[in-house]
Amino acid sequence: MVPEPFIDIEDVADAAASVLTEPSRHAGRVYELTGPRALTFGEAVELISRESGRSLTCRQISPDEYARTMVDEGFGKDDAHHVAEMFVLMKRGLIAATTDDLATVLGRAPRTFEEYVVLAAAAGAWRR
Repeated sequence: MVPEPFIDIEDVADAAASVLTEPSRHAGRVYELTGPRALTFGEAVELISRESGRSLTCRQISPDEYARTMVDEGFGKDDAHHVAEMFVLMKRGLIAATTDDLATVLGRAPRTFEEYVVLAAAAGAWRR
């Protein structure tokens, strides 16, 4: 599996707030926001499994199977297709690299996936 530079949604929100409240600091800049390091989905699931105390496994499926599952869950076909296409890009390794852009925008290190998992578990994200 190709790694993914998971990014914490709270960091995305903080970056958006920074750009909106300090427009002159960010004028003309283009940022590619990523998490601080890339992990495979298998590694991510292992971290969640360990922190949540639940037995979880990661199974790779095709983009078509993923899109069909999304449609079965109530998503529109176009939306499902676009999300599935993102996984095609990921599998090719086209979006596996990390950048320092998020740290530049935030003025601090971005949260790691491990930090996210600990906070999410404490908030009850994976309770049975």
